[in-house]
Amino acid sequence: MAVLVILLLVTFLPYTALAAFSPAFTFFLACGADSSVSSPRDSPARTFTKDDPFLTSSSTQALTNANSNSAASPLHAAARASSSAFSYKLPIPDSAGQAAFLVLRLHFFPFAASQSGVSIESASFAVSVRDAYTVLSSFSPPSAGVVKEFFIPAGGSGDFRIAFTPDTGSAAFVNAVELFPAPSELLWNSSVTQVGAAAHDMAQWQQQALETVYRLNVGGPMVTNDNDTLWRTWLPDDPFLSGPAGISMVNTTSNPIVYAAYTREVAPDIIYKTQRAPNASAGRLSLQPPLFNVTWTFPAEPGSNYLVRLHFCDYELVSRVVGVGIMFNVFIGPDIGTPNLMPTKTIATQANQAFYLDYAATAPITGGNLTVSIGKSVKSSADEGGFLNGVEIMQLRPSDSSLKQTGSRASKKTVLIITLSAVLGASVLACAALCLIVLLRRRRHVPRPVPEEEKEAASTLPWSPYTQDSSGWPVEPSSRSGGEGTTGAMQRLQETHVRRDAFEDSGAAGAQFPDDVVVPRWVPSSTSFLTTGDPDETVVSVTDVGAANSKVFSQLSSGEGR
Repeated sequence: MAVLVILLLVTFLPYTALAAFSPAFTFFLACGADSSVSSPRDSPARTFTKDDPFLTSSSTQALTNANSNSAASPLHAAARASSSAFSYKLPIPDSAGQAAFLVLRLHFFPFAASQSGVSIESASFAVSVRDAYTVLSSFSPPSAGVVKEFFIPAGGSGDFRIAFTPDTGSAAFVNAVELFPAPSELLWNSSVTQVGAAAHDMAQWQQQALETVYRLNVGGPMVTNDNDTLWRTWLPDDPFLSGPAGISMVNTTSNPIVYAAYTREVAPDIIYKTQRAPNASAGRLSLQPPLFNVTWTFPAEPGSNYLVRLHFCDYELVSRVVGVGIMFNVFIGPDIGTPNLMPTKTIATQANQAFYLDYAATAPITGGNLTVSIGKSVKSSADEGGFLNGVEIMQLRPSDSSLKQTGSRASKKTVLIITLSAVLGASVLACAALCLIVLLRRRRHVPRPVPEEEKEAASTLPWSPYTQDSSGWPVEPSSRSGGEGTTGAMQRLQETHVRRDAFEDSGAAGAQFPDDVVVPRWVPSSTSFLTTGDPDETVVSVTDVGAANSKVFSQLSSGEGR
């Protein structure tokens, strides 16, 4: 049934939908082929010629597919390969100066070759264009084959160089090359909505190359270059749908598509003939809050920038429920790309009018998936949640110079971070060293505590009239702190008993004593006797100090006279 619907849609396509695209110049090369290869079914028809005139190296080899039945296209029956670097130079005429971008398509289909020498079944290589853009790195084509499409800044006339560089121990190859100017309305011809937290420099984006990574016909079958005036291929969207079965439904129209703002080179009619919308019968559209979405999920390179183009076509233009235009939300990732999108008030002025919206987005660092969603807005009608007809996602491919500048900026930033870290670390160490020095100096000035045995001895000292408190008045031993202020230079009162037995009781004033004695000095502000630490001052002769009364010392030692 679906096939019948598509056949009917194609049958009723107006002639203008398949009108021939006539670029200013084209290069269609059948690489490695020994003759031209025709594609009569293409719209318009094309002929791929031999690649030999454009090769810059003679070290390449033309390979032939040993199993011609395995090739899905005549272009995949041969390949140009080499175990060393090789390139093509395509002369761009002056007329290309009017084109902002060139469309470059490279066909890759690895096969077992009839010839010996170069093996391309597990080839890995890089591709660069115009000596400015490395569009593929360490690329290994899948066994089923692939066509890589790029939009390269034109850069005026001159030679357009395409270089293939094998990885170490591997080979490089290509089956076919397409190069022609892109229609001026194809890229950067309308405003671009930036989504996500990162701010994008759109002027810088427009100077970079783009790689088409996804192109989907939403709600419809695959569209090949037979039905696309730019020879593009659109894949079905089913593999990218997220959510349970029945979450969406497909709508179609047989009415002519209206192109008001641009031509069919942007997207062919058949893309706008089918669309996918939320399934109102699923009962989820009436939920409160009404945030039921249809989501498409696309694997993406984490942190990479993408241009997301969404195609729309409102078949009814007026809501069946409230008599006004439909309204819905468009999401790119977790962010709202367009809130409350209402075609009748933004772009479309009549039913079946085609339009598209462009968004600049960055794939998340974690997960890497890029999602597109449509869903009911709080202002939507009860049974309407939007629609979507087509999706194109193009990954930004910066120039090699831009990557070097980015790497240089990153390197400078790294050096700055390292320098600041070193300075900060040195400052922290200096502060720590300063604090340690201050702490050690403070500890040197802190009095040492008096040992317990000295405290006990001090508490049993005999009474002396020279013992006083800090106020200068004599105090009893019980009221003194025996340990406070004690240092190594202090002498306790008990030291005055040294060699007491050497004194002669019979001596009167001016009497002679046989030995030297210690005569401590009393300091009024202290509670102990101090010595000066100089033996000449602390150990003196009794002769020098005059006659000493032995009775005084006897009283001091026995505690008499209290």
